[in-house]
Amino acid sequence: MQKLVYYAQGWSLAIFNRSLFEQDFQSGSQGPTLPELFESYEIDLSPISKEVEELLMDVRNMYYRDALEEWALSDGPWQKARGELPLETDSNNIITKESMHQYYTNKLRSILRQTK
Repeated sequence: MQKLVYYAQGWSLAIFNRSLFEQDFQSGSQGPTLPELFESYEIDLSPISKEVEELLMDVRNMYYRDALEEWALSDGPWQKARGELPLETDSNNIITKESMHQYYTNKLRSILRQTK
């Protein structure tokens, strides 16, 4: 769930230029984490649009849990927030929405160029 919500946030920032929620992800040892979601599953995801909902389902269907974790660990914003920390070291460094927006916007542009 953590990684799917992370990707929904990243793609929402890139595609719609808006955040789905105010909370920031942290650079946990197993990928991006949202403490509020981990602790209570009480984050308000009601503003998620139909397009982002469909994107979440597509991502979930395309990738298994291990693949999502591997993908998350190679994610630019997560790596940037962790810096030189060893993989096994947990971290609460913030993954900024700005770094997510820039990274996913660049990814989107790359995808769009490939489809031309």
